Amino acid sequence: MKYDEFVKHVRERAEVTREDAQSAALSALAVLGERLEAGEATDLASQLPKELGEAVARSHGTGETFSASDFVERVADREGIAPNDADKRVRAVLATLQDAVTGGQMEDVLTQLPTDYLELMSGTHRR
Repeated sequence: MKYDEFVKHVRERAEVTREDAQSAALSALAVLGERLEAGEATDLASQLPKELGEAVARSHGTGETFSASDFVERVADREGIAPNDADKRVRAVLATLQDAVTGGQMEDVLTQLPTDYLELMSGTHRR
């Protein structure tokens, strides 16, 4: 999936502007990169468009442990937005991510995440 297509899908899913979709994609993928171990962050980055892959890779895959709700909070802080808005954007980014990479790659990512991330991966925003 190309960068513009990824951003378009995030924009449509999150119902935000293109600029907000770009920012959300970069922020959410950077936070995901922090959560993954180095090798997995590198593998994921290799399947993404350059701009998005760099956001994942810049985190250096620290494998830091934090919950799905902390994930959303980190994105909210980076974006300077309310957690509810960040939740909607994170879900849009993660749903698009699943469309953008191979199934095997997503399985590898999911093995490093606790089960509370599965709800975030659903792409459906909780109101």
